[in-house]
Amino acid sequence: MGKKKYYAVRKGYNTGIFESWVECQQSINGYSNAEYKSFGNIEDARVYIDNKDIRDVHKNTAIKLDTPIAYIDGSYSDEAKKYSFGCVILMPNGEKIKESGYGNETDALKTKNVAGELQGAMYVIKFLSDKGYKKAIIRHDYIGISKWFTGEWKAKNNIVKKYVEFMSRYKNIIDISFQKVQAHSGDKFNEEVDALAKNALNGKQKIKEDEYGLIAQDIDLDDLESIIDLLKEDIKDLSVKVSERAYFKMYVLTVQKERVVVKYYSDNNGKLIVQGNPEKLFSLFSTYVTELVDTDKIPIIFNKFYDIDIKKDNIEKQYKIYLSKASNELPEKIQRVLHQAVYNLNFDGDMYDPTYLVFPTYRALEGVLKFILKKYGIQYNGSFNMFTKRINGTHKLMSKYEPKIGSPKKIAYINKCFNYYFNNRNTLFHWDDPCGEQDTTRLINSTEQARKSIRDTLDLIENFFNMN
Repeated sequence: MGKKKYYAVRKGYNTGIFESWVECQQSINGYSNAEYKSFGNIEDARVYIDNKDIRDVHKNTAIKLDTPIAYIDGSYSDEAKKYSFGCVILMPNGEKIKESGYGNETDALKTKNVAGELQGAMYVIKFLSDKGYKKAIIRHDYIGISKWFTGEWKAKNNIVKKYVEFMSRYKNIIDISFQKVQAHSGDKFNEEVDALAKNALNGKQKIKEDEYGLIAQDIDLDDLESIIDLLKEDIKDLSVKVSERAYFKMYVLTVQKERVVVKYYSDNNGKLIVQGNPEKLFSLFSTYVTELVDTDKIPIIFNKFYDIDIKKDNIEKQYKIYLSKASNELPEKIQRVLHQAVYNLNFDGDMYDPTYLVFPTYRALEGVLKFILKKYGIQYNGSFNMFTKRINGTHKLMSKYEPKIGSPKKIAYINKCFNYYFNNRNTLFHWDDPCGEQDTTRLINSTEQARKSIRDTLDLIENFFNMN
């Protein structure tokens, strides 16, 4: 039995919504400039009758349901031997996200445009899962998108088997609903993804296999697990779930509403992919990763993730301006983190929460303090217990350590650095319960405030090494 249709007549002898083509014909036959369309669901038919823009309706639905609604479509070119997808994701915050890409795998080409629509569905679910969403609605042309997912149709082609296996991994992570959209029904978003898919056949954005995120190479597994151990020390409520997949090891890190997915490919030159929103947890993790890569690779890694173009030469020039003396004194590991801090100075524009931009700076300041203390023979054993708290709430180096440094000027400046670190790093980078009686977590409210905080910290570091 065919899927039920609704026939909406906006101009005719009789206007309204009819459930049979015969009734619709009786209303429009012989009527000059009749306006009518068929729809797969009554809601869209009502929108048409009311002469509303269906795009606004679906945007509002995503907001009302607090659930992303994604349109997907596929296309195919026999001449180019390519398939492609287009997708439009209506986010609950009102944002509209567009993506497209093409592929040319031999097995997938046999299914023509279906391969592209399958890739579109996989892209959407992966993207929304990494964003932390628990529900998603996918609106699609081809009925197999839902039939293969539910098991009503048996997967026979390799690309379909891959789709079923991929989507089954997310069944317990994200609640996926499918809605069939009738082709050429006037749904503007459906027409938009159709155009995106067709245009992708001529583009350069090739479909990638799970390859979006912050990507670093040549990372040892021991170093990765050391990073996770450090995060556990930093964040008492951090949840870490580890699973072995066919080609990689996956770590899912969560704290409150923040989520980061880390994939480690041991057989691919120690490739590391870090996926998640650029928030505090992501920044903490990526800053630790920065300590493991060469400084000249930092702009490349972060440019790709943030989809911006900050030149390596510009970073080096800025680095020498802010840290001309310190750059000759500090070890390479600290300088790598400072390069990321300088990189973050180049962000501009409004951000929902730019707090994450400042973390590399405070991480570097922590390293500088340890470096200075070690230089004067003061050992760091897991905590800054060489500082004591005064009655007025500030901290100072214990008197027994002062002779090791000698210079009262330097002692005072080290105290200044530690108090600055303690008062800023600890309040910005911890997770209080936002519903608790007292939430002491502090936020940076603008990118300009973040840049000022970075500049102030860089000046604090540089000025120590300028002291005689």
